[in-house]
Amino acid sequence: MRGMETSAAVLIAVAAMVGCDSKSEDKTPAPTVVVPSTADKMKDSMSKAADATKDTMSKAADATKEKAADMKDATVNGATDAKNNMVSAATDAKETIVAKAQDYYDKAKSYIDSKNMTGASDMMDKLEAIKAQLPAEWSAKVTELKDMYAKAKASLTPTTQP
Repeated sequence: MRGMETSAAVLIAVAAMVGCDSKSEDKTPAPTVVVPSTADKMKDSMSKAADATKDTMSKAADATKEKAADMKDATVNGATDAKNNMVSAATDAKETIVAKAQDYYDKAKSYIDSKNMTGASDMMDKLEAIKAQLPAEWSAKVTELKDMYAKAKASLTPTTQP
């Protein structure tokens, strides 16, 4: 029996040695690890920085264009508003001066009718002072008022008989 035990021990030892053979070749390929070079890393970083700069510049250009358009609109609208305000102010001023002239004219006629030549004369002087600012049709009205005044004054002056 001792022979059998020895044979079994030899077989086990041989099997263990065959399984642990350091000379056996491993057919599995080793994984390939690609390590980028420093130049590749720099190139990639520069490319990313260039893209980010391009995006930022594009956004800044778009914002500038938008602001410029807004400023143009504001300028045009501001100019239009200013023009409209000036026209409105001029119209208001013209209406105001015409209203004053009408008031002076009405008061002068009233003074003439009541034979108050001093009051009529004062109103006619005020009307004459603003006459240049009045529309053209007021020239005839002022002339008519002067004629009325002259006739009324003449009727108040006593005539001497020879």
